Amino acid sequence: MAKKNGDICFFDIDGTLAWQDPKLAQELPEDERDLSPYPNEAVSQAIRDFVAKGNMAFICTGRTLSCIHPKLLELPWTGIVCLAGGYAEIDGHAIRDLSMTPSMLQHLAPYLEQSGEVIRFEGLNGVVRMSADAPDAPGYARTLGDAVTQLQHYSVYKILMSTSLANHIAQDKALEPLLCFNELELEVTEISPRECTKRGGIQSVLDALDPHHGTVYGIGDASNDISLMNAVDVGIAMGNAPDYLKDKADYVTDTVDHDGVVAALEHFRLI
Repeated sequence: MAKKNGDICFFDIDGTLAWQDPKLAQELPEDERDLSPYPNEAVSQAIRDFVAKGNMAFICTGRTLSCIHPKLLELPWTGIVCLAGGYAEIDGHAIRDLSMTPSMLQHLAPYLEQSGEVIRFEGLNGVVRMSADAPDAPGYARTLGDAVTQLQHYSVYKILMSTSLANHIAQDKALEPLLCFNELELEVTEISPRECTKRGGIQSVLDALDPHHGTVYGIGDASNDISLMNAVDVGIAMGNAPDYLKDKADYVTDTVDHDGVVAALEHFRLI
């Protein structure tokens, strides 16, 4: 599909390119609450310099496409892997699109609708929050069916819930083998189809590119970046990453607060 040479790097967003306290994010205006943080000028310029040298830069995030901050999208990305590998595109053209099946959602419905929690459904075009007392407004729903109908192509890629509810669902012998469970911050866990991993998303990108590219790098900081490390030639862990990810990495850079992305690109002489 795309034919370009040079090295390739996949960049996680939260905790890698930038970071924002999730508690503070809840205090933002509603139209900004779901948006990702965006990098400072030093990190942004490092991405520009990396691409200017003939390399390809990809976002590789668990976030949905519509929740990536517009300022971040202004940088010269060749493509995006998002929804934890459920969706990938190169130069704006989709090359991977894996959402939850209707039967999977039907099986999940009783767990989610009877939980008493606010459940977050993520589609390509946005987010819908489901709860028993949800307001009658766009972006909110009281049943799983109502939530799904608000998403593009009725497609759900990820569902966020309390870790305790996710652990309960994981005991379901019919569902557990079909799902990937990823624990986030603040006792929240996201579930997605088993095959939706960053590794799968990255591999779909590499399969679509000219095989004569250079070294493939990946930079991340969290549990879902283990699969990122498994998909690249050189895995780089942020200094703020947990020890288990640092142990998996080929190199550990500085923290996100100290522009670890810039330090990593400089270390490998990519800028």
